[in-house]
Amino acid sequence: MNYVAANNNSYSGANLKFSTLADYFDEIPRKRRLILKGDFFPYCDLSKFKMDCWTGYYTTRPFYKKLSRMVDNSLRATEIFFTLTINRMDDELNKIPKFVKLYRKLIRARRNSALFQHHDGITGTSKQCVMEYYKKSLLASLDDLKFIQKTCISMYFNVSLSDIDEEILVPAKLIIFNSLAKVVNADVSVNISSPYVSVSHCGSEVDHQIVNQQGFSGKYNLILYPTLPPLSVTIFDLYPTSTPRQCLNTIPITERTFKLINQQQKLYFIDGLLNFIEMNGQLYRTILKLKGYEPVAGDSGAYLFRPYCSHIWSTDRTYGIVTALGGQLYDEVSTKFLYATLTTRLYKYGELASLVELSIESLYLTKNIELTMELITDMNDDAKWYTDVNDFHFRQRMYAENLCIAANYYPMSSIVYIENEIWRLALVADHSHGTCYCDGHLEIMLNRRISTDDGKGIGEGITDNSTVVSKFYLLIENSSCPTTRLFSVSKILNNPLITHLLKNNQTLPSLYFLDSLLDENIHLLNFRTLSKNLNYPSKEALLILQNYHANETLQPFQSETPFIGLRENKIVSATITGIKTIKDIDSFDEIKILPSTLTTLKISF
Repeated sequence: MNYVAANNNSYSGANLKFSTLADYFDEIPRKRRLILKGDFFPYCDLSKFKMDCWTGYYTTRPFYKKLSRMVDNSLRATEIFFTLTINRMDDELNKIPKFVKLYRKLIRARRNSALFQHHDGITGTSKQCVMEYYKKSLLASLDDLKFIQKTCISMYFNVSLSDIDEEILVPAKLIIFNSLAKVVNADVSVNISSPYVSVSHCGSEVDHQIVNQQGFSGKYNLILYPTLPPLSVTIFDLYPTSTPRQCLNTIPITERTFKLINQQQKLYFIDGLLNFIEMNGQLYRTILKLKGYEPVAGDSGAYLFRPYCSHIWSTDRTYGIVTALGGQLYDEVSTKFLYATLTTRLYKYGELASLVELSIESLYLTKNIELTMELITDMNDDAKWYTDVNDFHFRQRMYAENLCIAANYYPMSSIVYIENEIWRLALVADHSHGTCYCDGHLEIMLNRRISTDDGKGIGEGITDNSTVVSKFYLLIENSSCPTTRLFSVSKILNNPLITHLLKNNQTLPSLYFLDSLLDENIHLLNFRTLSKNLNYPSKEALLILQNYHANETLQPFQSETPFIGLRENKIVSATITGIKTIKDIDSFDEIKILPSTLTTLKISF
């Protein structure tokens, strides 16, 4: 310091002195610095005179990415159900020890889910033995969460826990929990052992269809497509019939061109693959293909994505085995190829009738390949491309023409869409993927197998592939429509209905926890019981609400007490973790949520 001060002219007038962190933060507001906004994807660096693109881990080990999403969604639903249950029954002293045991299982599920969010967990970039440990923990958490759900059901309806099972003989009750604070119209599938089954609700027969399970004699899937009230437990009666309901089987398709139709859209197929969608008299090009890149050995691996330019496999160069299944709820077409089976489903009516459901089962891979799905549209260069950031808001992406495809891959947590001045095409996914868009071609990576290490620390290739089903909702809408609908569709896909079968002939009432609808752009993110002394449930819970509208401040509740039977004593707004309180709230209808933000309420019972 003394030397610099003595030679000040040689150091451009630099003045060195000791300071504290407080001095540093006081100085920041006085400086007008350039600000870069963004999430800094994709990350690339130079290694051995070549550019390494860290974009492979967006998709690496999709089985684990989907399993993590399943645990997170089940955990959210269980947290809400547990909080509502303990609030109603905590005055029954004989049930308090049972709640303590359940809460410890809930804590274990929270911790296992949180542990997997480690940067080498959710990315799929740990060694194979570590990933196996993660899998065991996550699967154990799923079992724990199902047990908690069953126990809460047994408390509410005063039934034996042993009577609740995954597969049961009729007559029985089908219990469906809708954890979303909105009316949901979605499909439900349960296993049954006989086609001599019918379904009713409140004495009225419910539309359903029964499908043979392929490869399993005497096994059937019972499919329902109910409309369920917000935040509710709805009871359906399964009862035996003297005549079997028509049992649906897949049939082979030999025609090269055919179409599926409902009242809202027509899907046109060539060789078992979607090619065009017609809506409101307008024909949209949506050519669907599956392709496979060959990874560059030693340069593509768990972290890195570096393919050869040409595809080593494509559905353009091969024919699949095409089968179809039609029923009163939906029609679907399945096309089986070497590396994957693609199923396209079109619902006949309801909320999902305006969507196309795509399920791609990527089979166990034995050859090094980077498997992708490609949608070819007739959008021009003026189309804009967006991906979601943690299912919270959207960020526009740009394709750099001077860089390779690996450097133009971006992560999508749940949603990707492209749009021009007229229309928008969106894909909503049930787990995270890598995606790329250029000149009307939208590409999503599905699975990867690379036997070589990429030299970034894992020390081994990615060869422990598991069969995994990637599920998407494809929707087309006018670009003038708000994008909030995409978030709503994502909530339905990523928060599936919770189902349990109950062996019981008694009449059981359905349960309703909301007396009025929330604003359609408000999502009930969680309602979780807080801990007391680490391992015990307290009489406090955090209610976390999300406003996914980008421009409007919204009032989620229209009444002072929107939750039926909730015995709240005090409401306080708080930080996201609930550690710091902000202000007291007199009633729920006072709450307002700013655009694209979360609001947390600490509720004391």
